[in-house]
Amino acid sequence: MDAAPLQKINVRTLSLTHATPLQRSGTLPILFVHGAWGGKWQFENWQRYAAERDWESYALDLRGHNESPCEDLSKVSVHDYADDVLQVIREIGPCYLLGHSMGGLVSQIVASQSNEVKKLISLASAPRGTPFVNTYVLHMLTYAPRGLWRGTVVLTPKDTARFFGRIPLEATGRFVPESSRAAIDVAINAFHKITVRCPLMIVAGTYDRLLPVSVQRKLAKRSAAEYAEFPSGHFLMLEENWQDPIASILRWLETP
Repeated sequence: MDAAPLQKINVRTLSLTHATPLQRSGTLPILFVHGAWGGKWQFENWQRYAAERDWESYALDLRGHNESPCEDLSKVSVHDYADDVLQVIREIGPCYLLGHSMGGLVSQIVASQSNEVKKLISLASAPRGTPFVNTYVLHMLTYAPRGLWRGTVVLTPKDTARFFGRIPLEATGRFVPESSRAAIDVAINAFHKITVRCPLMIVAGTYDRLLPVSVQRKLAKRSAAEYAEFPSGHFLMLEENWQDPIASILRWLETP
């Protein structure tokens, strides 16, 4: 069955894409949350795939990203991004929440605060309270002086390819500046008190250079979460085998 096209909507100042299936399944909608430097555009393939299978979904641009304005991105924290997601949930009601990378950490904060999140998918996510260091994280520190000076972090094309792996070339030109304050929030990882009470699924890419599977496996074990791993890099929704993770996620969401 063909899906209806993606429609742009607004929740106050936040821009979203809304995918409405031609025949609703009666399940809750999925809300997709992007990570650092990203945007709602990253989930277009997954939204269409889900809609073709009768799932309704939303994807938002966090403030200061793409079509969601922000007066001063340099002052924005991870908790501000969580407020954006909570604002959307107050509008759309109960939902399943999926967060990628930094958006995964944001979504964990949201799920710890809102009973409207009925299931949570943590996708190649920055983990709460699980510190780690690798060569890529250390390389990110080279951005620190510039980022602190101007208040935002802008990735170079070389580092975009280095960190994010096998994504389409056209996608590398769509990343936007990120708040240095939010990046520091993720780096120091001071979120030990977050408690996710809803069912949790952790999805990881085997070849993720930025947030390695060893960290994801540790978080899954500690959280007694469902765990799925795919032969992908950091952006599982943009690589050649993008259908496999979303198919697995939808099957899990359908499980009582």
